[in-house]
Amino acid sequence: MRQPTGQCARATGAILFDDRAAANGVRVVKLLLHIGLHRAASTAIQAWLIDNASQLAGQGCFMAVGQQTGLEGNVLNILTGQTFATIPEADVASIIADDLDSRQQRFRAGILSDENISGMMPNATRPPFLMAERLARVLALMARRHEIVPMVVLREHVTWMISLYRVAQLRGETAGFEAFSRTIAARPDLYSHMLQPIAAAAGPGPAIVTSQAAIAADRGQTLLADIAAALGLNIPPGASLTRKNASRNPLVCTLMQDAARKGVQIDLRALPRLPRLLDDLWRDRADPGPDDRAIAARLLRRAATSEAGGPPLRLVHAEALLEGALNRCEEPVASHALMAELRAFFAVDRDWIRAHHPAAILEE
Repeated sequence: MRQPTGQCARATGAILFDDRAAANGVRVVKLLLHIGLHRAASTAIQAWLIDNASQLAGQGCFMAVGQQTGLEGNVLNILTGQTFATIPEADVASIIADDLDSRQQRFRAGILSDENISGMMPNATRPPFLMAERLARVLALMARRHEIVPMVVLREHVTWMISLYRVAQLRGETAGFEAFSRTIAARPDLYSHMLQPIAAAAGPGPAIVTSQAAIAADRGQTLLADIAAALGLNIPPGASLTRKNASRNPLVCTLMQDAARKGVQIDLRALPRLPRLLDDLWRDRADPGPDDRAIAARLLRRAATSEAGGPPLRLVHAEALLEGALNRCEEPVASHALMAELRAFFAVDRDWIRAHHPAAILEE
């Protein structure tokens, strides 16, 4: 842990940290901070934490899964969402460090898991890791009073981008993958540029860096063992993660994008039968039954609203939307040439990950 260097004071809103607590024998809280990536086993990790919250608490470890933003709920969630971008960094660090101080009598460790901590989910207009540099500066301040262990789950770059794009399609993204990828591929050292300052800011202890592929290989058993070792927890050998939040099938994603491009919004939650029927059509896409297509088109028309108060979606248009999505859903998201270009673009980053974090298997 870092040696104490400063004294606590408030002056014109700035906060200087008292680093003497550890030197004076005051117990500090070790905080494991899981910061993503998006679409990289976060839901499975958070589900395990929620399911095992009482067992963790019994060992002196609290858990905060980031379901809320700002100052609502657990104060640690100040690290997520728009609040983090607006509050001065020293204030953010002080609020969290004070919160950890208040837990010292009951807890010796804690886990915060929220994939939005390093930035909201990337899309065609929002590059990845927008908050990473700010986060690193906050962690450097927090680490003067408490021990910080960053944890990151990576994915192979192009596979990650395609997964993000499927989510964007589902949310009505109109841009094609090539335009989408130009925003996500912000720099060739995408992961290492994010990881290095965060790991350095947290202090001399090692960060936990793994990958979705590594988690899939043993159902997260190694990751849970690493968490146990980092925080001094007793997690039973063989404990594992359960896969959660699988991507929607390409038919649904394609349909939602095609609808958005025509100025139509589809509320899949309005008619629960519709997504189930679309799943059936995806499975039977080689020979979709005409009855299923007819029923799906009728449900689609009922679940659709036109933007800007346009006329309701007519059945013939719903049928055309569905037919177009069925014809297009099996097309590759990107050409082989573009995928090869992107993989070459990230080659240096992959080499850096392999050299510094060999447990993070990027081949998928």
